[in-house]
Amino acid sequence: MVSEFCRSENSQLIGMARFIRARGLDKHLRRSAWADFARGYNGPAYAMNRYDAKLEQQALRFASQPMPNLTVRSIQLLLSYEGFVPGPVDGYLGAQTKRAIAGFRAANRFGEGEGADEKLMRELLARLPSGEANDPSFHG
Repeated sequence: MVSEFCRSENSQLIGMARFIRARGLDKHLRRSAWADFARGYNGPAYAMNRYDAKLEQQALRFASQPMPNLTVRSIQLLLSYEGFVPGPVDGYLGAQTKRAIAGFRAANRFGEGEGADEKLMRELLARLPSGEANDPSFHG
């Protein structure tokens, strides 16, 4: 399990989903029963770290705004790798990410702007050390 989880983020997400389903915790997610889910996933000490409250807070966040953009999230990660500071790698094109994009573009004479598009993604991927950009685990 550990070696599989080390392969990629996608492997981690699939493993977590399988664990949730195998333990029957998916029914708690469907009912938004955060304490029941947290108890089953994190154990009886879940309340000490307020996992139920954190789950509820994130569920409300995702229900009230668009889902994260995976291209933006990848660009944020790659900008971090390049030494720029896009803020949290969360998939949202906020002010800090826009500044990091503009800084990268200016520093590399890659045009102007703050947009996160496929062209920028290709440019950032091309800068990775040989082989990493083609590794399927990088893309999830």
